[in-house]
Amino acid sequence: MAISKKLIEAQVGLSPQLVYATLTQIADGWEHPPNAVVSDVIASLEREGLVASAAALRAMA
Repeated sequence: MAISKKLIEAQVGLSPQLVYATLTQIADGWEHPPNAVVSDVIASLEREGLVASAAALRAMA
């Protein structure tokens, strides 16, 4: 993942709604899997080691 883990965690802490909206845009742009949803993007973040961020974002869903 090109963006640092600390940067994403900080953004989730500062503006979780904005991060969630961005994840929605990311999911909309994914071709694989087709019809991706925010939970797919959150699962991807978790696989990349952002466990705390993924948990915080799941709590918003």
